[in-house]
Amino acid sequence: MKIVYQKNITTPGRPPRQTWLAHQSGNVVGMIWEAIVRRKIMMVSLLVMLVTLPILYLVMKYQSKVEAAWFDDTFAYRQTVAITNAGTAQTDFQVAITLNTSALVTAGKMQSDCDDIRITDVNGKVLPHWIEESNPGCNQTTTKIWAKVPSVSTTGTIVFLY
Repeated sequence: MKIVYQKNITTPGRPPRQTWLAHQSGNVVGMIWEAIVRRKIMMVSLLVMLVTLPILYLVMKYQSKVEAAWFDDTFAYRQTVAITNAGTAQTDFQVAITLNTSALVTAGKMQSDCDDIRITDVNGKVLPHWIEESNPGCNQTTTKIWAKVPSVSTTGTIVFLY
């Protein structure tokens, strides 16, 4: 190992001292180059962290659930209905949905005759539906609504009730 250069260090209130700095290659240019490269790598790493950490924080803080687009802006209330299926995939399948329409009418989210109910698939397509009037009918705690769903996969599907 060769001694490359000498550095004088002064500390206020103490006598000056000398420190000998060495480099394995004994090459001053190589030592300076390594110091520059190390400093650049450190600066670039710091810059990358200063840019990516706030972005990552904001993405994590303000992430939102991915949902289907709203069917119609005049409808102020939507409820997600998960349809499960333990069997084979179904097409044009009639699904029964039990809903407390009485609570929705009381809250002002639905008309008392249930005439404003709409059911859509995840693409916003309105699905045919009907209400069992005698079992127990509309504006009840257990209103039974039937919807014709185009397809129900083996893992189930989602529809939206407006």
